[in-house]
Amino acid sequence: MEVDAFIFDLHHTITETSTDFTTLVIDVAEKVGISLREYDRSELQAALLVADKFMKGLQVKNNVDIHWGTKPEHWLEVNRTLFNELGIDSLTDDKLINFEREWKDTAFNSNAEFPFEWLTEDGRRTLVELHQMKYKVGVCTRRHDDPVPLLMKSGIFNLLSSVQWTGVPGYAKPSPYTLIIAASEMNVNPKRCAFVGNDVNADIIAAQRAEMIPILVTWANPDEEKIAPADVLILESPINIIDHLRH
Repeated sequence: MEVDAFIFDLHHTITETSTDFTTLVIDVAEKVGISLREYDRSELQAALLVADKFMKGLQVKNNVDIHWGTKPEHWLEVNRTLFNELGIDSLTDDKLINFEREWKDTAFNSNAEFPFEWLTEDGRRTLVELHQMKYKVGVCTRRHDDPVPLLMKSGIFNLLSSVQWTGVPGYAKPSPYTLIIAASEMNVNPKRCAFVGNDVNADIIAAQRAEMIPILVTWANPDEEKIAPADVLILESPINIIDHLRH
């Protein structure tokens, strides 16, 4: 493998989460006095899809900044769409914004006693060993909040040559935009970079579009292997990259 740099996705590639997205929505809503426990998960997931579609259209229509979404106020109409879809249409703006504040505090507070997301031990070992082997390492993640506090809390931020993040369509994966920016910051030709992710339709497509070497890790989403293109290197865990390089 002729490669000088490895760039990693975060969620379920080198980080683990305490619960799934739908359960997190239920828990956060309850914290601000909105009960969602009487809804079937299928109802909640359908409403989340409607809100997600609305959010993506809103971002493109308004030509938002690459880091749109960091402020709770950004999510007012998105969250209104979510709850309206569930028939909860009497929530005030303050209640909807409080929901988003609580969401951010729960999902992205790396200093919480019981954080939602953390770096896996395999992820940590992989980054450390690649760095020791003189490869450049970086992160490209599809999210609306800055991952740097998480990376600093995890003790690996100083190993990274580039950290790119956005949830905005056109910039976010499967667009290759953040991957190309990361390669540029690392001063490495994209063709000499490998991109490691867990989602074929986001990570692997982005890697191919950026002309990087695509690597799929399956520990969190084993079914992704079934839809992976033939030329993708498939590994169970990111730590298997080290074994692959040594053999």
